[in-house]
Order: sequence, then structure tokens, then C-alpha cells
Amino acid sequence: GDHSDLVIERNHGSQHYVRDGACLAYETRTETIEVAGGEPVQLQVRESIHGPIISDTSPQEALGELPGVPDDYAVALQWTALMPGTTAQAIFELNRAKNAEDIAAAGALFTDPPQNILFATASGDIGYQTPGWIPVRPIKAPADGQAGVAHDADNLGADGRWPRPGWDSSYDWQGFYAPSDLPATLNPPSGIIVTANQPVTYADRGPLIGAGSFANGYRAQQIYDYLASITRTGSVTRERAAAAMLLDRSPFAMETASALSSVELTDERHRQMQQVLSSWYADGGHNAVDQPGATIMAALFSHLAVATFTYELGDDYWVGIDQRLMGQLLADPDHQWWDDRTTPEQENADDIVRRAYAAADADLTAQLGSDIAGWQWGKVHRENSTHDLMGAEGVPGIVQNHFNGDPVPVGGGPDIPNASSYNPLVGEDGHVDFSVYSGASMRMVVDLSDSDSADWIVSSGVSGHPWSPYYLNQTSPWAEGRLLPWRFSQQAVAQSTRHKLELRPEQ
Repeated sequence: GDHSDLVIERNHGSQHYVRDGACLAYETRTETIEVAGGEPVQLQVRESIHGPIISDTSPQEALGELPGVPDDYAVALQWTALMPGTTAQAIFELNRAKNAEDIAAAGALFTDPPQNILFATASGDIGYQTPGWIPVRPIKAPADGQAGVAHDADNLGADGRWPRPGWDSSYDWQGFYAPSDLPATLNPPSGIIVTANQPVTYADRGPLIGAGSFANGYRAQQIYDYLASITRTGSVTRERAAAAMLLDRSPFAMETASALSSVELTDERHRQMQQVLSSWYADGGHNAVDQPGATIMAALFSHLAVATFTYELGDDYWVGIDQRLMGQLLADPDHQWWDDRTTPEQENADDIVRRAYAAADADLTAQLGSDIAGWQWGKVHRENSTHDLMGAEGVPGIVQNHFNGDPVPVGGGPDIPNASSYNPLVGEDGHVDFSVYSGASMRMVVDLSDSDSADWIVSSGVSGHPWSPYYLNQTSPWAEGRLLPWRFSQQAVAQSTRHKLELRPEQ
């Protein structure tokens, strides 16, 4: 949910701002930031009626190019997290909840940040609700509240996609949606509820949760289809439920592999790449660690975005790295975006795809060698366990090696239920770094008829000390998709305990 806005304040001198024609004084205070091993830093904070002025510490000169912005302005952050709320109380209430009604009551207390609450009860209820403060924003432009419609350049509206004018109170938030107005469901007829960062309201129906920043829905759809399938073919066991988290079919393959497999290529190596890609696509397009097709597809996607958008957007070409957008463009091979304006020729999709094949070939050959069959996904798509403090950049290599784990191959990828994202941008060296930077930090399966049979795993271990046997001891089984027993009741925990750590205050 979109629960923060940037607000442009019209300054009247350094200590005042304008609102509805009146001149108001910024509230000011001094905050002291203690610095380990150094002198404290004194920070002067200004605050308007909307929130703290962030442009005092992070200049926002680019906002001056927006319509109507005054010459002398400041940028405030209005954010529900800066308002007193009852989220802590809500968490305690969730911990005590015994049924769906208790969950609803606890969710009504949850103020920030907006979340997805998905729950199941031992009595057989399943439910979902969106809790949190979602601002009610006024309609100030025809595109406001319509996520798929772009704002007019001269009217950027007030739906949160753009900074809004603080000097006009008609752009201000109009309160918050009531908990009863937010999306919720209890025991839907399908017996299935899925949340995977997809929109939870229809674009043409309220309330407006946010005008963007949602996933395309590939993960949610793949999970839903799988769960619907297994409910039709038998009981939902823990093992079958766990498999939902490891689904690895590439949505980009489903959107684009047909076009990428059919383009006519003249280079022999590129035709070999295309054949591997076609076979991989025919087998379902799975991003498993042993699949060279997954590697070729990922490299093609990144280099295709460069070849398609750089000559129009320059270094901002990354805005075109969207799987659905690329699929739509490939379905329209003569779209104007395919034409490279820097050449006298009129390029179409096939021309740009050939460039992407050449760039992907050079990239993967440099990273993995010339043997296309050896370009397995797990050789480049790896989890590098890094200690937050002692394994970071700037720490001597010998220390990093001691604290950081060995890279492990990981399946899945972006927009896939087995979510394991990497940076798809092409570096200055022409290479894509496929290393995993985010993924499922924890997986868990619970049968509520027998909670002590639950399974789970984390991506590291339960100790942060590199000399502990429980430091990174779960990384390899996590990467392989395995789960470990997770006892829940006090009695079961006591029976399965092998070691006990007690923290005692110094006497």
C-alpha cells in the first residue's frame, strides 16, 4: 500500500513556507547523532505540517523541473510511519488471536505499514485482509487513481505517483480508509488464497491502495494454478504444499520464448543458443540450476532491454526492464520502439533480437566459457552468504573469507514462486551479474491439524557466529529446496531439544 508522499513546500525565506496564501513557520529542532569513535553530529531538522523536510539532507533539484514548482522550494515527506499508531498493540493481539474475528479486530489496530494478513485456523477457516492506514487522496487530475493511465505533463494530480503542491490544501490527504473498506475475504469458494505482491483490488474498483509498485501477478497466478490443480487431483499434503514454493517456471519464457525461438538467425553459435532455448521452452521453461536455457533466457532479457531502450532513454533504460512490457513489444514486431534512431535503417524486432543474441553470447562466453551446454543456471545464479558487518566491502579479504559462506547454486528467479532476484542491468563491462540479492529468507509449511509436524527452513542458520556449527548450516538445504522439522508446542520442543543457550546477566 502507498502510505507516503513527497510534498513540495513553497518557501518564504529559510524558516517559513506558504500554505493557502498564509505564511507559516517551519517547526525546527536539533537532533544529535552519536558516532562510534567520532564526535557527535548535530542535525538541524525543519518540519512542515506535512512532515520533515528531507531536501535539507538529500537535495531534490530534479523536482524543480515538475510543473508549477516555485524557484525556492523544499521537499517534505508525509508518511504514516511518522504518525503515532497502534501497530505494536495489533501485533500482541494477533499473537493472542483464536479465530477469524480476533484476526479482524487485531488487523483494525494495525496502522503502519500496510501489510497482507493471511491466516488459517485449526477449526478450518482461511482468510485474508489488508490492514494499515491507506490515505484517501483527492481526485485532482483525470488520471488520478487509474494505475494504467499516465498523468498529463501539466497536471500530475494527487494520487501519490508524483510530488504534490503543499501550498494548496486541496491536495492534502482526506483521512484514511476504514478497516472495513479495505480488501478482505473469509473462506472463499475456491478454498485458495494467494498473496505474492500482486494487486489486491481491481484497477477500476476502490479503494485506491496504490497507483503502482505491484508485481505483475506471475507468481500469484502460478501458485494459484498449482494449488487448484492439486486440490482437483487429491489431498493437499505438506509435501505437495511445500512444492508450491519451489515452482520455477519462467514467466518471461511464457511471454517471449516463442518469438525469440522463431527469429531467423545467421550466426551458427546463435542458432545453437536458439536451439537450446527452444528445447528448454518446450520442456516448460523451468529455471532449475542445471538448465542452460534459463541462463540464455535471462541474458537475452537483459541485453534485449539495453538494445531496445538505450537509444531512447540512455542510462535510464532500466525502466524498460519489465517482462510483460517486453512480451507486448515482441508481439508487435514493427513497433516504433524497435527502431534505433541512431542508424539510417528502420529496425524491427528481429533486428534488435539478433543484437541481443550477439551481446548475450559475448556475455555468457566471458563468464562461463564457449561451451553453450555448460551454461547451467546455477553456475551464475548463486547465493553469496555475506555477513552484514564483517563480510561487507572494505573489510580485508581474509576477514571476509572467514565470515562469508561459499556461493551455492540457486534455482528460480524474478517473478517466479521460487523467488530469487538478481540485478538485471548490464554492467559497464557488458556483463550481467546474476548473483542472488533477495529471495525467500524463510519457508514454512504447517498442517494445522498437527502443528508439531510443521516444516521450515531459513536461508542461513540460527547463529551469526562463524565458529558455531549453526552458522550457515541451513544454506545448502535451503538452496536445494529442502525443509527441516519445526516443532511448535512447548512439549514437542522440550522433547526434541538437544542444546540450550542461556543468556545470563552479568552478576
